[in-house]
Amino acid sequence: MRELVVGEAKPKSEEVSQLVECLQLMYHRTVRDQLLLLYSREILVLDLTINQTVGIIVIDRAMSPFSQVLSCWQRDVLFCLHESGSVSAHFRRRLLPMPSSPDTDKDNTWHA
Repeated sequence: MRELVVGEAKPKSEEVSQLVECLQLMYHRTVRDQLLLLYSREILVLDLTINQTVGIIVIDRAMSPFSQVLSCWQRDVLFCLHESGSVSAHFRRRLLPMPSSPDTDKDNTWHA
């Protein structure tokens, strides 16, 4: 299913064993018409109005895999519970253009 969403024809061999199943599927509480797909090493953010993947949150291999994700309805924040019991927060920040350079307006990006 991940290959259909992201658009990859063939996943890498090491990713096949780690990203086999979707652990959790939920609607984003802050952003309307966005769906969150939780895998052990990444979170896919899908926009259902344009039918495209609009964000991918990938964790480092040294970190513990994801086990659950919670979406906050007051702010665009994702709280992630890891298998080790640790909690991480990922939020989307808009990159605003600087007055001196109008062409630096970039898409929304997710930060840890």
